[in-house]
Amino acid sequence: MNAEEWVAREDSLSKQGRISRLQWLIDQTPEIQFWLFHGGILSHDLFEQTRYCFVYGQYLATIILGLSFIEHTLASLFYASGTDKYERANISVLIEEASKSGWISLEEKLEIDKAKEIRNNVTHFRKPGDDSSLEMKTYGIPEEVEILFDSNARQIMLIVFRILNRFSVR
Repeated sequence: MNAEEWVAREDSLSKQGRISRLQWLIDQTPEIQFWLFHGGILSHDLFEQTRYCFVYGQYLATIILGLSFIEHTLASLFYASGTDKYERANISVLIEEASKSGWISLEEKLEIDKAKEIRNNVTHFRKPGDDSSLEMKTYGIPEEVEILFDSNARQIMLIVFRILNRFSVR
């Protein structure tokens, strides 16, 4: 199979899913006159690539990039508000402080914590049979893994939009 055939096959198998995810994304996108990316070009690229990965069903990439967008945005907001001590803080510290500052809700904090757990399971080794592993949480059933990843990716997209909405011009 050559590259063109591979892309055509991929399109035939996944086009409807991409359209469905893109429509969901459009429906969730806040109507903002000017989007402000407080972390600059990197934050903008993280946002765009997070959306792209979601549309293409790359849920793990959506979670990882979405969390990275949130981390960069919160750190830059703290920095812009005159607080240098969070410049190199990890996402756990940033979301805790953002929650205390009222920048994210308790519900959003809990959703970010869930997504962080998935990200950590992906980016950090877990022993086989570890209770916190994705295999144990989903009994190794591929469909259950897909449902878990899809659900968490959607939650991350919603939080990304809410944060962007809060700190942009309407």
